[in-house]
Amino acid sequence: MIKKLFVLLGLVVIVALVAMTFTKPDRQAHFNAVAQLAQNMVDKELSNIPLPLPDEVVNFGSETAMGAANMYLLSNLMVNDYFFVNVGTVNHHGTAYPVTVGAFNKVFLLVDEEQVRQAIKP
Repeated sequence: MIKKLFVLLGLVVIVALVAMTFTKPDRQAHFNAVAQLAQNMVDKELSNIPLPLPDEVVNFGSETAMGAANMYLLSNLMVNDYFFVNVGTVNHHGTAYPVTVGAFNKVFLLVDEEQVRQAIKP
């Protein structure tokens, strides 16, 4: 009975590993996940401004900040492909920081907004 359980468990693991091999997300999915995190951070920062600003000014600030973030990500986001998963890293001041892991066509963020704030502090 236990032998059958181990065989069944082994087959499930093998099927999962094969599925992981063929369902890794592409670089664009990693880029989109990190860009969405940046967009959330920009929106939160702009909503914390104590002065009432016209919508045009807020939209301009958001678009400018996201344009800069997207340019940074385009040049500094690398996706390293491993056999079962891929890992997105951002090169910041010469150090590569892992920020995403991709498997099963999903991208999982390894960082949150507070960690990003700490990393980009001057």
